[in-house]
Amino acid sequence: MKSKMFNRFIPYWVFPVLFLFALGTVGLRLSIVNTTYEIDQASKMIKNANLDAQKIDFEVTQLKTPRHLEALAKKKFGLHPPSTDQIVQLSQSR
Repeated sequence: MKSKMFNRFIPYWVFPVLFLFALGTVGLRLSIVNTTYEIDQASKMIKNANLDAQKIDFEVTQLKTPRHLEALAKKKFGLHPPSTDQIVQLSQSR
């Protein structure tokens, strides 16, 4: 008697349909998890790239300081401040 009552209320095609919906839900959830992981990895790469850019900007700023340029001119190019006889005064004419 139970099987007739079960057959009357729930048709047999409902079970495969429910199984397919469950399978689709699991597949969709896996896809969401994978996409979230990829987004997280991309965010980490962007953060690292921004940190690298900040470090490079800081290094460029340090390399452009007058103190560093003067030390580089002395060490690499053998330059030194001009002596008094090397300075030429130009007159102002209007």
